[in-house]
Amino acid sequence: MSRISLAATASYLPERWMTAAEVGERSSIPEQVIVEKFGLRGKHIAAEDEHVSDLSVRAAERLLAESGVERTTSTRSSSSRRAASPISSITETSARASCSTSATARSPVSS
Repeated sequence: MSRISLAATASYLPERWMTAAEVGERSSIPEQVIVEKFGLRGKHIAAEDEHVSDLSVRAAERLLAESGVERTTSTRSSSSRRAASPISSITETSARASCSTSATARSPVSS
């Protein structure tokens, strides 16, 4: 049986920042409640042209850079099969609050 372990993690947060006041205004919840009850001073918000897949790619690129793995591109053969690349071992975890994404690299652990 193969065991999997976490080799590295990385995340990406969009640059755009929404303050607690803006969150309160948009949600009709008083800013004081947002800050004191939820502990939220603000949050990162994806730009209108940023999608979860864009955030995932940024997190994956950061993961590859930090772990020292060279980025490779894959090409499709005539049979439409993709070549193996380090990116295939990276999986997107949840997109937290639709504004940030983490990537993880998995590596087998010998028993």
